[in-house]
Amino acid sequence: GKTLTYYANYQTGHTLMGTKAPVIIPSRADKSDVKLNCIAVSILCSK
Repeated sequence: GKTLTYYANYQTGHTLMGTKAPVIIPSRADKSDVKLNCIAVSILCSK
């Protein structure tokens, strides 16, 4: 994941599925756009 993010400008978003509601898993070092991607992925997966 980090290699793709650094070298290929790959955007990520981490979400834990299989619970009653999606769980967002951001890192403390993540930039705000990555945290926004986490929220967006969680919203899409909850529908």
